Formats: sequence, structure tokens, C-alpha cells
Amino acid sequence: MSRAAGLILFLVILFLPACAGVRGPARIQGSIESQQAALLLSGLEAQTGRNCFVKGIGRIRLWGESNLPVSRMAWLGATDGRLRMEVMGPSGQPFAKLVYDGKGYSLLSPYEHAIYHKSGADPSLEPLTGVPIRASEIVFYLAGLIPVYAHDRVLLQKENAADVLVLKKRFGGVVEKIYINSDEKRVQKVEVFCRGRLVYYAELDRIKEVNGYGIPFDLVVATDQEAGFSLAVDRCWTDFSVTDEMFLLEQP
Repeated sequence: MSRAAGLILFLVILFLPACAGVRGPARIQGSIESQQAALLLSGLEAQTGRNCFVKGIGRIRLWGESNLPVSRMAWLGATDGRLRMEVMGPSGQPFAKLVYDGKGYSLLSPYEHAIYHKSGADPSLEPLTGVPIRASEIVFYLAGLIPVYAHDRVLLQKENAADVLVLKKRFGGVVEKIYINSDEKRVQKVEVFCRGRLVYYAELDRIKEVNGYGIPFDLVVATDQEAGFSLAVDRCWTDFSVTDEMFLLEQP
């Protein structure tokens, strides 16, 4: 498939109505059954409460219906959910730009020299990535933070070398599993569920400290339906000055 044809398909898929995904990140609530679980959860809550801006450059690959070979990408994100992504073509020029400003998202097509808009709060990026993950959750992972879903009960389990926090709703069952390396106390994997079905999983690897944030320089987000994406970070920055204009697309 040519790159121009791929962009047209990308546009068509992106602006189809997205499926209703799982709820976005929520504050921790509910009962806690052990002191260790309480300690682990309080650490996650302290992190997710931080306001943070993150930007980086790296390489992204998508597989499944949203197939995209390894491409250079730059991104800018805010933990309030705002997100800007620019995928580069072989010449190093932007192939496509996607921006979510907190009220809606926009796509710039360099071939058609046009900007496409769609309103919506915290959109699902499933039409783009094949994974029903929301913009705010992507930013959380890029910043080394973990989205914690609303729950009523927390269990602590052991699995190999990991402590697993199992978050459950009273009537919905398991909503999330958070795998924490027992030795390094780092989150290495997250699984999100809806009505007992795995929605997506995220694997965080090659963690590096950047201004006090444990940034995953290797990130894989996928479903159990052979769709997903991987991101290899080359450089990353946090806690810098931003303006609202950075989350707007300029007219071509």
C-alpha cells in the first residue's frame, strides 16, 4: 500500500465513530485489604496526582488493521489529557499530525493540505491504533504514570517476581491488574478489563529516570486480538513550559 493510500485509509478509520471504551483514569477509592496493598496504591495515587508535561522523539510501529511500519514520531503530552503527535515520513517531514486539545481532536493531512476536526472529550484512539485506549491514558504511560480505574475492592496477589494489584468493582468484576516488580518496585505491566474481557494490556520496559519520573523507553500497548503498537523512545523531556498554542494545529 502506498503512503498516500495509507493516509486516506487512516483518515477514514480515524473519523468513524469509536466504540465505547472503558472509563478513563479515576482516583483511587474503596476498601483496601492489606497494608502492603495500601502502600502500593498510595504510591500510585501520589504519582497520578502530579501535573506533568512530557515530550519526546522515538519510533512507533502499529500492527493489525492499523498497520504502520516503523516510523519516526515526536509527541507532546499533558497529564490533563492533551496530546500532540507527529509522525514523520522518510524525508523527515511530518507525514501526519494528530492533536487533542481537551475539547476535540484534529488531524492535518500533508497531502491534502487540510485539517480535519472531530469534537469529543478524552477520545478513544482505537480508530488510530487498533487499541481502545484513551488519549489521557497514553499520556500517563508516556510520563511513566499509571492510570488507576475506579474500583470498590483491592486484592494483592503474587505472580512470579511480581506483586499484582487486582482492582475490582462490586458488580463489574475485575477492572484492572497492575503488575509491580517485587525487587525494583516498578510497574512492569497493566491489564485493563471490561465485564471480564481484556480491553488492552500495556508493558513498560527499559525504565529511565527523567527529572524524577520513571519513563518507559520501551512501551507496548496491545489487545488480545492481534492489534497494537510499540514505541521506542530515543529522547524524552519533562516539566517544561508550554502554551495552549502547542496543542493547536496550524493552518497549512
